[in-house]
Amino acid sequence: MAKVFLNNYTISDKDLLEVLNKIARHVGNVWVTSGDRKNKKPPKGSPDTSLHRLNQAVDFGIHGLTLEQGFEKLKLKKKLIFNNSSKYEVIHHGKYTNTKGPHLHIGRYSKGKGIIFKIEGISPETKGKYTIIT
Repeated sequence: MAKVFLNNYTISDKDLLEVLNKIARHVGNVWVTSGDRKNKKPPKGSPDTSLHRLNQAVDFGIHGLTLEQGFEKLKLKKKLIFNNSSKYEVIHHGKYTNTKGPHLHIGRYSKGKGIIFKIEGISPETKGKYTIIT
């Protein structure tokens, strides 16, 4: 049975914990690399307005999958994973990211519904530039 490994990070948003458990169930083991940051200084490259600072975001990887493969699986299985009554951003931060390094990110907005998939830092030209993927 697949699991979510929190690695001593805190994810206080119950909806995001449910999403992570669904990812584990439908895609594979989840390895959390960052969570709540309400009382922490944002890492270099991270905006002060990050959903992490509202305790509404998580960074992670999926065991056995590249970030590209994990991102594609999340897009393919979005109906099984995400709650229809919330609004999410799913970001694939590539190796040229402005943030702390390559990872997948899911943030949950306080208002709205739907899922927005974005990429950032996939190439040197896209460092710090977010592109919506349909």
